[in-house]
Amino acid sequence: MLLDVLEANRERFGDPEWLHNIEGLRKGRIDIRIDAAGRWYHDGELVLRNSLIRLLEDSLLVVDDDIVLRAPEQLLKIKVEDCPFLIADFELQNVDDPSSQTVWVHTLSGLSTCVSLSHPLRMQRLPASDDSVPVVEIRDGLYGRFSRNAFYRLVDWASTQPGPDSPADEHSLINSLGFYSSGTYFSIGI
Repeated sequence: MLLDVLEANRERFGDPEWLHNIEGLRKGRIDIRIDAAGRWYHDGELVLRNSLIRLLEDSLLVVDDDIVLRAPEQLLKIKVEDCPFLIADFELQNVDDPSSQTVWVHTLSGLSTCVSLSHPLRMQRLPASDDSVPVVEIRDGLYGRFSRNAFYRLVDWASTQPGPDSPADEHSLINSLGFYSSGTYFSIGI
């Protein structure tokens, strides 16, 4: 079974050189799906082991606009309903100084990334909806979507932040809801 093979090769997934060395690998599909709530399924069954989910996340790549699992001898296309990662929480650092303030996002499985030009936040439309939510590039073109609770917390916090180059008054806050992280202003489009 593929999941056993992945488990046996766990140490490779931490090696970016191995992960991105995909030339000559066979391509195929596997019945793995990540739903819009960030839950993983294999052969229609919910994957419950967090250590296995973390291993699968570590093996994800974007190849030709598809999200694939990098297995030892092959690339396996999976189905992702929205984003492969779900941002469950965020953390603020250096909030007293907007020029050095940082916003760290944390995925459901424990990955953390600082919102920055290298890991930007952008607004993305939800599947089958007119609503948009912020997403952050977690790594290598793979994005995480804010959970509903994390998104509401972000909106609540961002509503207290001044916009870029604008006076901190009520009108500027309404017109440019967003925040600074790593020296860059990110709008959350509300």
